[in-house]
Amino acid sequence: METLPDLLGGLMGLLEEQEALIRRLIELGREETRALKAEDLAGLSALIAEQEQCGRKLRELEVRRLSLQLELARQLGLVEGESSLQGLAERVGPGGEELVNAVKRLRRSFEELKELNRINRALVQQALTYINRVLALLGAGTGGYDHEGQVKVAPEQTRVNTVV
Repeated sequence: METLPDLLGGLMGLLEEQEALIRRLIELGREETRALKAEDLAGLSALIAEQEQCGRKLRELEVRRLSLQLELARQLGLVEGESSLQGLAERVGPGGEELVNAVKRLRRSFEELKELNRINRALVQQALTYINRVLALLGAGTGGYDHEGQVKVAPEQTRVNTVV
């Protein structure tokens, strides 16, 4: 059985790892913004692959963090509703302030990442709108030509899935 200082140290370590991953996702998000503006599809593909890898690692860390958090709460005699990071920080004594600061940094990083993701979603939506307009203009009522060279009327126009 781990001691309270060991559990707290492990929790702090996981929070630092999570923050480092979120900072990396922010960097990748900024690169994604540049790639979207430059219409760099190859660059986007590589960025998305790395973002997915970071996301998987972040989910793994979150599972480990929650497990550690619950164990720490159990050792402090807290019920599950009191096992939030804020609740733990108030009861661990020494190290509680450090935990509060780590949580604040993590929240700020998450907010920055959310805003960057919102911007990138808007850029993708804008690109899809443009593509749909171009496709509508290119397909303006024609379905190409038949075997005699006559213009065919298309039954319906081509559409690009715009759900992001």
